Amino acid sequence: MSTFNAKAANLNRIHDSISTLSSFATVNLCNNLVSICESPDNNNDGMATNKAFTNSDPNYKQSTTDIEVDSHKELRRFLRQTKLSEEISNAMYITHNVRPVGYDDLFVVKYEAKKQKELLRHFDGGSVSFMIALSDSNDYDGGGTKFDCLEETLHLEVGDIVLFDANLYHKGIEITKGTRYLLVGFCIVEGSQVNVGNIKLSLRRVKEESNKRKRVDEDEHEHEDIEENKDVVEDEDDELEAQQKALDDAKAAKQAYTPATKKNDQWWPNGSFSNIGLTNWHVQRAAWNVPKGKRRPLPPPFDNEAVIEGLSAQRVRHFELPGWIGLSDLIDTYVDIWEIDE
Repeated sequence: MSTFNAKAANLNRIHDSISTLSSFATVNLCNNLVSICESPDNNNDGMATNKAFTNSDPNYKQSTTDIEVDSHKELRRFLRQTKLSEEISNAMYITHNVRPVGYDDLFVVKYEAKKQKELLRHFDGGSVSFMIALSDSNDYDGGGTKFDCLEETLHLEVGDIVLFDANLYHKGIEITKGTRYLLVGFCIVEGSQVNVGNIKLSLRRVKEESNKRKRVDEDEHEHEDIEENKDVVEDEDDELEAQQKALDDAKAAKQAYTPATKKNDQWWPNGSFSNIGLTNWHVQRAAWNVPKGKRRPLPPPFDNEAVIEGLSAQRVRHFELPGWIGLSDLIDTYVDIWEIDE
């Protein structure tokens, strides 16, 4: 199965906030995606289990005839398998130098000359939007996207993607013949204050890659700042030495204490006064402050799709995990299985 593919060599920056990448998806991938949307997935009772194209609010002027990815089980599975989220992340890094962390909305929109043929001027939710052309330009007449900030209408060939700032006003130009399909996403990006929506298409791999990059950046930053931080390291070493000395002194004080007698201390019948409770407290505190060892490293990355397939397989009763998996990652994996089986 072919997958989405973001290549920097295919970049065309047509505005500071608008860029396209040609051949982001193959023609075959686009045709398969449209076929999934137009083919109901029936259960044993003959009832459709996936939603068809609908306009949920025809009275709302900016409403579209579409299918929400979140409501279509087969479409959601297909976009997982074809690595949409991973490649959207790569594409957005090429065009906007940011990474997505969630979807505010994700849907396939359908324009028809005899039904919904255009979309009025509007701006999108989220931070950065994308549109992927799923139809060949020969399948319809007219169409295209008109941005307020561009003089000419933007036209995409099948498989091309455009990414742009979500707050840019734009509209869908009327088609006069045929049918036009687009995969549209409103994305939340790193550092955004906007709340993430409820789209279930997993972005965990994108987040894992982002965390890996952050760890690499932190390691590089730490390496660059070694000379600058020498004084800090020396201060930490001095602090550890002081803590160890306090522990040694407290233990020595405890060992050196011997009860006196009446003869050498008339004020204390059992000998000179010594606060044993305080001495023990200092011993325990000093021991607690001594580092016990290094923090356990983060779990290694794992093949999420392979684990999901193994855990959800009906043909086996036991499945051996590929290695150590962090608890949070394992929980996310089970959540994905639950969503797929819904």
